[in-house]
Amino acid sequence: MSNNRRFWEIDALRGFALLHMAIFHSMFDLRYFGVDDRFGLKQMSDRFFDHYSTAIAASFLTLVGVSARVRSQGTATQRLRLSFFLQPLRRVAASAFIVSVASVLAHTSLPIYFGVLHLIAFSLLLMPFTLRAPRFSAVLGVAFVVVGFSEPQLHGIVYEWTGLAHNPVRMGDYFPIFPWLGFVWVGAGIADFILKSPHSWRWPESWGKQLWARALSTGGRHTLIIYLVHQPILVGLFWVLGWVRW
Repeated sequence: MSNNRRFWEIDALRGFALLHMAIFHSMFDLRYFGVDDRFGLKQMSDRFFDHYSTAIAASFLTLVGVSARVRSQGTATQRLRLSFFLQPLRRVAASAFIVSVASVLAHTSLPIYFGVLHLIAFSLLLMPFTLRAPRFSAVLGVAFVVVGFSEPQLHGIVYEWTGLAHNPVRMGDYFPIFPWLGFVWVGAGIADFILKSPHSWRWPESWGKQLWARALSTGGRHTLIIYLVHQPILVGLFWVLGWVRW
């Protein structure tokens, strides 16, 4: 099977995660602005929203690792250099910088200094090393996830983005490398297993002709721009609706 089809499948999975991200933010914004509570969003526990957002973030970051491993398929390990990932790294790093500047200029009490885009950019810097042994990296990734979730505030004063700071400064969209970098490495390991498996781990070919699959894949190909613009659009929409309602 060609890599084109594999990337189509990954794009569709990213599109599915994007759909859930839009649903989550719509629920969160409706709850925050109080436009309408006919769905009982205000009665839903904070734990539900925490778990939902965690699942969405974990799926996105896992797919980062999957995509990187598929992209490197057929490339000799000695040819894996930072230049191999330079194009996506530039896009993600520039977007992360824009998000940080915008969060500061917006006078928010929760500036974004190390959000999900910053973490993805950092993971891309490490890709030339981690993809040389993706299954070992996956094992290490599992350890990152376990340690990160079991010990969210490890003692020791280290840089906050590592997740090791005992009393980190309050930040918005905070994604420390413990546990979140672990999901990227786990994704690379999963992709390596699938690529080298004698079994066919593929979607039914007929799905590619379905409208829903094409829509998900199209959204997945434009994940970055959708991630950047969807929440400002939703916030503006629900703020207007809430203002009109009041």
